[in-house]
Amino acid sequence: FLVDHLVEWSINTDGEVDVLVQWQGNDDEELRTWEPLEQLVAGIPVLIEQYVKSDGHHQLVDVHRKCVSEAARQKDARSCKGVRRRHKNHVAVFQLGT
Repeated sequence: FLVDHLVEWSINTDGEVDVLVQWQGNDDEELRTWEPLEQLVAGIPVLIEQYVKSDGHHQLVDVHRKCVSEAARQKDARSCKGVRRRHKNHVAVFQLGT
C-alpha cells in the first residue's frame, strides 16, 4: 500500500494513538483507515516524524518519542510499551507515494 498523506490523529478508547491514513490512488474518504502509530513508525518513519513535527501536539510528540525510543531498544516497533497493537492481521508495510 502507498500512503498519500496522513489526515489526523486520535487517542482511541484504549489510550493508544492512531493516525488516519489516506491511501494513494484512493480519494474515497470512507476508505481511509486508522492505523496504530507504532506500525507507522516501523513502516514510514520519515513521513510519520514529519507529521508529528508539523502537528506539534505535546501528547502526539510524547507518544511518538516513546515509541521510537522503545523500537530502537527492541529493534521492533511492534513492541512499543504503552501502545498496544490492535490490528493483528494488518500488514504493516507502508510506503510514501511519489
